[in-house]
Amino acid sequence: MGFLHYPLRAAEHDQVEEAAVTGDQITAVTDSALGLVRVVPNPFVIFSTYQTDITNSLLMFTNLPSRGTLRIYTVAGQMVQEIVGEPSDLQGDGDLFWNLKSREGIDVASGLYLWVLTAPQNPNVPASATIQKRGKFVVIRGDAQ
Repeated sequence: MGFLHYPLRAAEHDQVEEAAVTGDQITAVTDSALGLVRVVPNPFVIFSTYQTDITNSLLMFTNLPSRGTLRIYTVAGQMVQEIVGEPSDLQGDGDLFWNLKSREGIDVASGLYLWVLTAPQNPNVPASATIQKRGKFVVIRGDAQ
């Protein structure tokens, strides 16, 4: 359940076909591949018109490599959550859902959060050299009406 897609060309002028490279077929994670990682929705608005029940709030990290560690921090540098991902934790082409809870099981507050993804360059060899990607997202809490 990886996220790399390589176009295949039969000849220089033939039509390009997309062939998904997933799971154990992925042999390298690159900076450009990690550049596809996104957090959605961003900003995450709790109690918006489309979501009125915070008991199932989920933030999604998309296009993650099949193995890696995702750490989420406050802007003050306090670690909020650490998720160690394996292929079985991902859905689709590398989607990982987070329930917006801290390591202690407490709902996160409104604010700006930073994330760091560390992944092995060769997902089939977890002890291989690592590569990192960083990003940010916002959580906005409103009053229930």
